[in-house]
Amino acid sequence: DDTSSVKDFFHDMSGGKLNVINNFVKEVTISKTESECADNVSGTSGKIKECLKEAFEATGEDIADYHGVTFVHSGYGAEFGGRDQYNTYYDDRIWSHSWAIEGLGRYAVFSGFFGKDNEKYQRIGMAIHQIAQVVGAPTMYGPYPGSGLGNFDVMGSPYGFDGTEHHPGALSAYTKAYLGWADIEEITEEGEFSIESKSNKVYKITRGFPADEYLLIEARDGSGYDKGMRGPGLCIYHVDDTKSFHSPGGYPDDGASFPKNHYRVAMIQADGGFDLEHGEDDGDNGDTFEKDRIDGVGPQGPISDGKVLEKKFPNTDAYSSGFFESTGITIDDISDPGETMTFKVKFGASSES
Repeated sequence: DDTSSVKDFFHDMSGGKLNVINNFVKEVTISKTESECADNVSGTSGKIKECLKEAFEATGEDIADYHGVTFVHSGYGAEFGGRDQYNTYYDDRIWSHSWAIEGLGRYAVFSGFFGKDNEKYQRIGMAIHQIAQVVGAPTMYGPYPGSGLGNFDVMGSPYGFDGTEHHPGALSAYTKAYLGWADIEEITEEGEFSIESKSNKVYKITRGFPADEYLLIEARDGSGYDKGMRGPGLCIYHVDDTKSFHSPGGYPDDGASFPKNHYRVAMIQADGGFDLEHGEDDGDNGDTFEKDRIDGVGPQGPISDGKVLEKKFPNTDAYSSGFFESTGITIDDISDPGETMTFKVKFGASSES
């Protein structure tokens, strides 16, 4: 199974640039109980750092020998809510997370068991989501109630399109680029382009956008880490690097707040539903672009079979100023989903060179 290990995931996502080596030290027992470490707030107070620091010191290891520390605690994670099979309420369990401890640096912590009552070992999705933060990846799950990038990035959701955590979604084009793992090619002239779904190739379009705002394009075919994806196809992300990673998402029925409110990294959803911003799902078959559904997007809106639909969204307008401004960019003639996809890019009068 190509999704069977944390090491394989980071090797694949980085294109071989990152080799994760885990040194499993030993099991230790600390002086505090799980509920004491959770501190009645699911481990979100400073008490958890005291517990983890005690655990690391009990190993006798030297932090200088490591780039980061991963803690796997007994029991179940608080993120599954309710009461576990031991009748422990989630407030008294530890929420999986990644923070930093003075003297130790960045760490990841998650439970040894998956769920809250099955005594089955933890799955790779949660481990990858937390360890990736130690590596330097930003989280991509926008503020409540939005879903951020959802399953289009394991940093948006560790559960994956099939919901099992066995197949967490791949890293998005943005996160790969952010970590220096993407092979970025900037499109500056009109033409037809091809991209392989199993590569780290990412196309970038800055022409027509203000500084620090741009589009990223990648292909996803629904295999491997994306198993269970209901709508493979071309993914187009609208990036505004002037926003923080905690900026709320925006959508057309949000009144005067849109487009002033928008994610730093927003999935341009082909169906124009803004479901990720609404938090209605973590990605569905209407989000990507492909020949048999929505096969293009431009200044006037979505395109199907070469015709501009009578819908304002999605489009390729810039919005970092808080107002919509036409870029003149059209991405169309998008192919069927598969290991290789093709598309065309046109620049209109508003696209500044």
